Amino acid sequence: MKTKTSRKSSSDSYSIDSLEATDSNAENQHDILPYFNDVPLQNISQEPTRRSAISSILEAIDDENQQTRNGATSLYSNDRVIPIDDSTIMEAVDLAVHKVKTGAHECDDDSAEKISLISETPEKNVIDQPPDGGITAWLTVTGACLFVMSTWGANAAYGVFLNYYLTNHIFSGATPYDFALIGGMVIFLAQVLAPVAMILQRTFGYYPAVIFGIVVQFTGWFTASYAKTIWHLYLSQGVCVGLSASFLFVPVSTLIPEYFMKNRAYAMSIAVAGSGFGGVLFSLSVNAVIDRAGDQRWALRMVCFVVTFISVIGLIISRPRVHRPRITNSLDLKAQCKIIFNFRIALKQQVCLVASWFAIVNLGYVVLLFSISPFATMICGLSAKQGSILTAVMNTGQIVGRPCMGLMADRFGRLNFTITINLFVAILIWGWWIPVRSFAALLPFSFILGAVIGIGSVMNAVLTADSVSTTQFPAAWSFVNIVGGCLSLIAEVMALGIRDFSMSNPFLNTQIFSGFAFFIGVILLLALRQWKIYRLLVQRQSHNESQLQEINSKSNLECTELTEDYVPYEIMIKRKQKYDVLLKDGIKAYILRTLYPIKT
Repeated sequence: MKTKTSRKSSSDSYSIDSLEATDSNAENQHDILPYFNDVPLQNISQEPTRRSAISSILEAIDDENQQTRNGATSLYSNDRVIPIDDSTIMEAVDLAVHKVKTGAHECDDDSAEKISLISETPEKNVIDQPPDGGITAWLTVTGACLFVMSTWGANAAYGVFLNYYLTNHIFSGATPYDFALIGGMVIFLAQVLAPVAMILQRTFGYYPAVIFGIVVQFTGWFTASYAKTIWHLYLSQGVCVGLSASFLFVPVSTLIPEYFMKNRAYAMSIAVAGSGFGGVLFSLSVNAVIDRAGDQRWALRMVCFVVTFISVIGLIISRPRVHRPRITNSLDLKAQCKIIFNFRIALKQQVCLVASWFAIVNLGYVVLLFSISPFATMICGLSAKQGSILTAVMNTGQIVGRPCMGLMADRFGRLNFTITINLFVAILIWGWWIPVRSFAALLPFSFILGAVIGIGSVMNAVLTADSVSTTQFPAAWSFVNIVGGCLSLIAEVMALGIRDFSMSNPFLNTQIFSGFAFFIGVILLLALRQWKIYRLLVQRQSHNESQLQEINSKSNLECTELTEDYVPYEIMIKRKQKYDVLLKDGIKAYILRTLYPIKT
């Protein structure tokens, strides 16, 4: 009878202290080695001279990737990317509140389990599994797409309004910075108020929250068409439209996970594609109405009527499947606020890196989104209609790119893919946008850029969830959104402020700045990658040490009885040597971990 070796994984508990593992079992190694006749002692202590250093490195990398494929102390419990959405956050809040009430809340425990919805878990919804389809499910997805279309899609066309405001003196006393700030306010309020919208939805329910959002949305767009001073525009197209975006997008995004599990990624990709559909629709229609009417008033009313109609249709066809308990007393409300707005999470290095990356990349995104159309008309000599076409083409790229980015992240690793896309965007801006001067060259540039420019919105919640525990995730998500929203507020103001009309290309500073935003994002993500690989290697080192200790504690007879998950002793010794090198202190080891070529 075989004696199965029970190897306890260290993935459940790892800390910096595990780096201080010693070679206390070295004395017992000679008792075990005779039973591994194919592993001479001299070959364990050092690499054979006949093998090149490159071969050793490739072998070590292949060993790491094999461990990842086998699921041993992997960064992810499952490689399939499941979107982190507001339903995920609500469930994490419920779990955290329960732990607070039961006294089991461990907000500062980095070794706690990761957020459960990064991968599918058999334990989730054992009794009431989502149907993964059906008429009601797909109608709800369509409704979510319509809400995204009426909020983020409509705001994507603000570049057309901005171009009109900048080239026509509509409001006396208004400066270009006023119009830029109004566009930033929508993104700022939509992100910063997202946690507040979630709490109010839990308090009053899905339908009251969405109806409130529709009323505020109609009020904002309609009153903007009657604005006579710049402050009227601030309150209407800025505050009201931004406030409504949170109360429309956040509630409906919680419904999709109630209907889908296996097809959740596909369903969410359809919903977020509404941003691109809306951008195409409103970019072209807004410019056409302005040309025909002669001013922006009827264009604003057109947007008002269309987004209201779209939102009402979305409300009618979307339906909650799981009726969550509402907040009925002040104690529950206080507990939820304490979990979501626990800003002690800002003391954690990995959360600050994700928040800084998202804020800076979002800054570059807003600058690009609102600068393409003015650049086309002012620098390239194109018409306003051609400028709106470029904005529409960029949003068409988002329709294609956002779903594809999720699939590519699944294949190559979320962090690896995000770093690559950030670097690609920086090169694309510097190498293509700066020298381009023709409409024919701007068209493919706008499409390619649109396909990848939304990387921050697609990956920020996933990277946040990968970096913290379940109970920490709501606070981290809230903090990342608030930091990102704050920089979005001043993004276009900064873009206008650094324009230099004494140069032949006044947008040159803007172009260099936006490229650097994504390049700095690469640097921040590389630092995050080093942190993640460090943690992974700590886990694997501890796991390897436990295996070595277990072998050394077994009798000779037990060591000859091998199980299916048997790892040769030579490989374990090589792993130990490799981890000792990679986990050293110093700049060299830091760079090695940062560039270590494994899936992250």
